[in-house]
Amino acid sequence: MQPPMPETETEQTDQPEQSEVDSQPQMPIPDGWVERLQWLINNPNREALAAVITAPHYDPREAYMWVFLGGAIYGIPLLFNAFSADILTVLAISFSVVGIATTVGFIGQNWIFQRIAMIYGGTAGSYGRVHAGRGILYPVVLVLQGLATIVLLMNDTIGSVVLTVVIMIDLLLTTFVVQQVNGFKWAKSMLMVGTTYFAIIIFNSIFIGA
Repeated sequence: MQPPMPETETEQTDQPEQSEVDSQPQMPIPDGWVERLQWLINNPNREALAAVITAPHYDPREAYMWVFLGGAIYGIPLLFNAFSADILTVLAISFSVVGIATTVGFIGQNWIFQRIAMIYGGTAGSYGRVHAGRGILYPVVLVLQGLATIVLLMNDTIGSVVLTVVIMIDLLLTTFVVQQVNGFKWAKSMLMVGTTYFAIIIFNSIFIGA
């Protein structure tokens, strides 16, 4: 009377597979941009940033809104330095033209980064993930660039150092986003993103800054 034994063995072998899947820890990622930024501040480590970047349920359109706001804040000191105008005019231009231009530039840069990544074996159809991932901290980078510009207007040497540090932070964050979205090695991501990043800066300085 031993036929029931194989059934109990199959039941026992099925259970560990389910428990192994269920036992894998998953980091609870908040939905909103502000909540995610606060969560990163409370969890300042590489794993938390990677979890935020790769989280699938974040709408990139919210990132566009915060990039627009960050770009507008970044544009205020630039406009004050560019021409003499009253505060209302500067705010009106900054929160319209500069904000829109920054958002369009942000989307265009991400498209270039991911398009080149796809040429070198990156994940196809991941433009939205790059927008969302880079949009987590890019508004903060824009505000820091605005502060660096203010310092630059007061002291060229110190301002140049601060602005260079901010640019390098953005470069590292962008590299990390491209790496996480496409599964690249760090050296490959740094070479690809770094070359493209500084090519965009040179293009802007020649054709837009002229």
